[in-house]
Amino acid sequence: MWELWKRRNARRHGKGTSFKKMYYQCQLNVHYLIKVKFPQLRNITHIWQGMFHQLKEYRPILHYLAVKWTHPQEGWVKCNTDGASKGNPEESSYGFCIRDSSGDLLYAEAKSIGVATNMEAETMAIWKALQYCINHGFSNIQLETDSLS
Repeated sequence: MWELWKRRNARRHGKGTSFKKMYYQCQLNVHYLIKVKFPQLRNITHIWQGMFHQLKEYRPILHYLAVKWTHPQEGWVKCNTDGASKGNPEESSYGFCIRDSSGDLLYAEAKSIGVATNMEAETMAIWKALQYCINHGFSNIQLETDSLS
């Protein structure tokens, strides 16, 4: 669309631009987009048919890690936290739960925090969970969160 827009503006202001040049620039832009979106693909051609063929044949290698909740050690509590945002920023909320070494739920909390980013929601979950633990005398705390940051 950008190339069409540039061609339209060039023609409108009395400058010529060839269809061939616009066609080539469109191919080049899609080529760059593919290189950014799929950096693992090597030697991507800038010709339409080749790009389509390479994308059609592409099969990503999926990596996964099975995650399993484990009990904390005796005398410890485990606190699991999470935060979420519908946008970035948008309506957000946090939640956390605390379990003892038997896996029994000691406390859980979830609340809306209004408009915030996902990072603010994740941080709020950790902050509120640790506040609760400290205020209720838990000193051996194992904190787990899914936030990569």
